[in-house]
Amino acid sequence: MRSSLPSSRKVCVPKRAVFVQGRRKRLQKHPKEERRKCNAFWGNKDKDDKKNKSVVDPLLKKLKGAVNEIETEEELNEYLARNGEQMTVVKIATSFCGPCKLMKPKFDLFAENYSDALFLYVLSDKNEKTKQLSDMLKVSEVPSFRFFRSGEQVWQYAGANEKILRMTIIDNLQDGEKR
Repeated sequence: MRSSLPSSRKVCVPKRAVFVQGRRKRLQKHPKEERRKCNAFWGNKDKDDKKNKSVVDPLLKKLKGAVNEIETEEELNEYLARNGEQMTVVKIATSFCGPCKLMKPKFDLFAENYSDALFLYVLSDKNEKTKQLSDMLKVSEVPSFRFFRSGEQVWQYAGANEKILRMTIIDNLQDGEKR
């Protein structure tokens, strides 16, 4: 099947059904190299990638690959200290915010795909402790995303644009971490 796009641009096409002469025929999977390129672009896990599996802390092994809710500044500092040099992404949201609800499944997907980073979630109107934590992080609009490395904030983003958030995560990952 030929694409109408220029040959210099590769297109990632999922496995799907095609109708050939009135019959339904299933397309074959991409060759392994094409799948690897596709996975690298979209941030999907690659089964063949064995790099950077040196997570020492068993608690972090359980926490990575999922979004973990935190409530206090002490919890945030503990996770930042345990994660060390690797990236930590903190999402600050409220329960009544529509864009926050819209970004929740996408943030969960990013946590699964970028398993070298630690993803934390703060619901700032849950109780007084979470309100204090969002004040400490100086959140003025929601959803707000804070990027930490070595316990220090390196970047921040506020808004509900999935593409910008994905590119910001990719840009802040260091060499050797899954992109």
